[in-house]
Order: sequence, then C-alpha cells, then structure tokens
Amino acid sequence: MFLLLFILMAFWYFESKKFIWLILALIFGNACIYLKEVAFILIGGFGFFHLFFALWNEKFRFNLLDKRVILFDVSCMLSGILFLMLYAYFALGGKGAYISIIPFYSLLNTLVVLFLATPVVGILLPSALLFRLYRILRCKESLNPVGDSIGMIALLYFAAYIYLGMAAFHYFSPANILAFLYVCFCARLYAKHLNFLLARVILCVGIFLLLTSAIPQGLSGFTTYKTQSKNTQDAFDFLAEYIRKSPAQVNLYFDGFCRGFSKCANSYWYYPALFQTLSKYYGVADNYDIKSKEPNGKNFTINPNSPLTFFNSDEVSEPQSGDLVILHYASSKYVTPADVQDIVSQYEVLFVSNNYPYYPMYNLMSLGAWVLKKLSISTSFDNRGNIFKLPSQVYVLRVP
Repeated sequence: MFLLLFILMAFWYFESKKFIWLILALIFGNACIYLKEVAFILIGGFGFFHLFFALWNEKFRFNLLDKRVILFDVSCMLSGILFLMLYAYFALGGKGAYISIIPFYSLLNTLVVLFLATPVVGILLPSALLFRLYRILRCKESLNPVGDSIGMIALLYFAAYIYLGMAAFHYFSPANILAFLYVCFCARLYAKHLNFLLARVILCVGIFLLLTSAIPQGLSGFTTYKTQSKNTQDAFDFLAEYIRKSPAQVNLYFDGFCRGFSKCANSYWYYPALFQTLSKYYGVADNYDIKSKEPNGKNFTINPNSPLTFFNSDEVSEPQSGDLVILHYASSKYVTPADVQDIVSQYEVLFVSNNYPYYPMYNLMSLGAWVLKKLSISTSFDNRGNIFKLPSQVYVLRVP
C-alpha cells in the first residue's frame, strides 16, 4: 500500500510540482523502507534512475532539469542512503547471505519460485525491459523517467532477493506490483508491436503461469495468513483452557512437527515461536509438555535450557492414552485430505477449528512437487514436506 501511494504521490508531484505531494511521497517512501529493509532499493533506486533517465533525455545538461524534480530525486536517494548507513551501523557484525542462515533456500529453489510462482517478474518483466532497451537503442526512443524507473527498481528488487537466496513467494510481492505496472506501461506504449510471434508466446506463457501458479499461490498465501492464523488462535484458546482444567500433565504431539533442517525446515523458527504461545500469551507455564513422535533430522541441536522435551531431548516417543495430537497446516509431513480423515478416525476428536475460506497450495509448482515425490525424487520445492499445506483446519485429538 505504501509503495503504491509513494508512486502515486510521485506522479502527482511531477505533474503539478506541488510541495505537498513531495512531502507525502517521502513519508510513504520511508514507511516502505522501515517496514521492509530491502525497500531502500525501491525508494533510493527510483530517485536515482528517475534523475539519470531525465538527464539522459536532456543529453546530461543538468541546467535544463527542473530543480523541483532534482529535489525529489535527491531526497529519495538520501532516504535510501540514510537507511543503509543506519542499517550498517546497527547490524555491524552480521555476515553471510540469508541462504547461509536458512539452508533450505537454494539458488535453484529461488529461480523456480521466480519463474513459476512469479511469472510477471521472472518472465514478463525481463522481456519488457529487453524490448524497451531495444527500442531505445535501435529506434532512438526517449526514456520515460517515471515508467522506466519503475521497471528498473522492480528488476533490482528481485535481483537482491536472488542474491540473498530468499525464495518465499511473498518476498517478491513488491516486485510483482511494480513489474505489473511496468508491463502495463509497455503494453500500452507498444500495443501495435505485439503482433509478432515471440511477443505472443511470451505473453501466453506469462498469462498461463499467472493463472495456474501465481494467482493460486497468492490465494493460498492470503488465506493462510488470514484463516490459518485464526485457526491456530482458536486451537490454542482451547488448549490453554484444557491444560488449566486438567488434573494431570498434558502431553502434546504436533503431527508432522520434527526437529532438524534436513527433515523439517519449519523447525528453524516457526515451531519455537508457535510453542511459546501457551506460556507467552496465555500464561500457561506448566502442567504440559510438548514431545515429538517424528524422526529427528541430522542437524538437530539439543537446547538443555528449554522446559519442553521437544527441544531439550532427542527422544522420539509415541503418544499414549490421554495424550493430545494436533494436526496443523505447518506440519512438515506430506498429507492429503484422505490422509487427514484417516488420522482423525484413529483418535477422539476434542476440537476442530471452523474458519473459512482457506485455499490449500494447489498450483503448478505443488503439482510438480507431487509428481517428483511420486517418482521418489527429493527436492526443495515441496513446501517443506507438506506439499499442499494441509489440513485446512486445526484438529486437537486425544489418544483413546
């Protein structure tokens, strides 16, 4: 939202030169930067490319540029530089790319996500930029400082994530928005030139991937954040009350939650954060334990300071009578709707969330991961084991 508001305010400023739009653009631009650190590329980059492209059109005769435009561009660049200096100061001592910290993101995984899950960025944007470059260099067309700056910062933003090795779909959302704007800009500019075969093929491939992969994945991501978050909250409401009323210690087993990156990528941060919920937000600090019934990964490290067996021991045990088993979409175990019903039938159902809508991860990429799984080919493209991000609801089950 802040990114779109920044671009809108910038456009209005360039049209009217009213100072109020400059102030609002800088406010929204800096909101982008401090909400997502990599956004300094977007705001600072926009200022740089807009100034550079404006100078290019004027044969680098600086005196021909409107000083109010220069003020805007320099302010954007200074915003990015200031943030970068502050970030370097406070993050001093940090080292290594994200890929070295989160080992399940690989360059190959990033590229697959880029082309299948974000075809507007991975296919249409580079194609539009290359065609635009051809028209500028070969046909001597003028640059459009606003439009072409949007294309360049979209390119730089997703290039930064490729460098960092961060392959999650939502990381490319700002670049997707900007790339879509730039593709629309080029389509309008060159509508009469889109009748040759290559342009049609590229456009058809991009639209096909958009409909079969990007949009379904976007729906899944949106409903995950909205619906599954509520499912989790409702389940923990129930668990907290159940534990408080229980006369004996309650043992919890989260089905498919295992330990070690080699088997469960979510064990890096999500499982620890989730397991803190009872003590941190509900004040339930005792009378329960969380254990694991899944095989451990090779790189699991015991934390002796944790009160939970899941972290302070490498013990793998089976749930006993009276223990609770929780089915949750963050499981790292492959399940289908039929598997969920089969698991539920083996236990006593105590709680089932009831929040909708939820769209599982049904898209071209998950279909490919499913095919590879059937062929017994191990990859990093399977949503960390749970290919379809099921079940749709959270179940709390009790062992008879």
